[in-house]
Amino acid sequence: MVTASPRIRGALRIAVAAVVVAMVIVLVQSLRRDGPAALAAWRAAHVRWSWVAASIACALAGHGAFVFGWRRLLMDAGVPAPLWQLLRIFLVSNLGRYLPGGKAWQMAIVGAMAAERQLPAGMVAASSLLQGVVGVVVGLVVLFVAGGAAVGVRTVWLVLPIAAVAGLLAGPAILRSLPRVNAPIARRVPGIASVTAATMWTLTWTSAASWIMWGIALWALATALLSEASAPVTAYVAAWAGS
Repeated sequence: MVTASPRIRGALRIAVAAVVVAMVIVLVQSLRRDGPAALAAWRAAHVRWSWVAASIACALAGHGAFVFGWRRLLMDAGVPAPLWQLLRIFLVSNLGRYLPGGKAWQMAIVGAMAAERQLPAGMVAASSLLQGVVGVVVGLVVLFVAGGAAVGVRTVWLVLPIAAVAGLLAGPAILRSLPRVNAPIARRVPGIASVTAATMWTLTWTSAASWIMWGIALWALATALLSEASAPVTAYVAAWAGS
């Protein structure tokens, strides 16, 4: 395991502080823009706190499912990252999505927090990006299944994301069958050769579980705040995945 020098750790702390300041600025701007309308809606709502608690529980379950898959991927790559650390990194890095150029901020936060915890920053960030790609593909399947009719997508188009998921599952075997392709990738991404089809399947079902649980969390929140949340749960799952 590589230990970061004091100078690197100091630079990382400065970078993290800069990210925090940027997030606070964006949050203040958002509150100034949207705060009055949100506050008025909150005052007019009859809040059912039990449903708010259910929404939070479902959101945390979706969060945990996604991190479970991420940890499995890192374990395959020889990075024994503690689950609690990954939960924290994933939660904090997701805040970077709300900044301009959100994905870049998210990856920077992942790398900075990983290095701060003596984890290989490049591998942790790369694995997070790979899981994000898997999540997008799986999210398309969830969107088509849960709300394809609502968004006007024909069932036949479901073949594309399903084929992509099948390609992901077969990816490790395909990569190992092509030595000329596998060798340069393995040099640039150490540990990728140890990723198995079982791990890709874990990434697939944990991503699906995460989309579904977050959609249910949105439905529970709507039930908590609105007098009538008449749309079915599947519509909220599709709305969350689609957004």
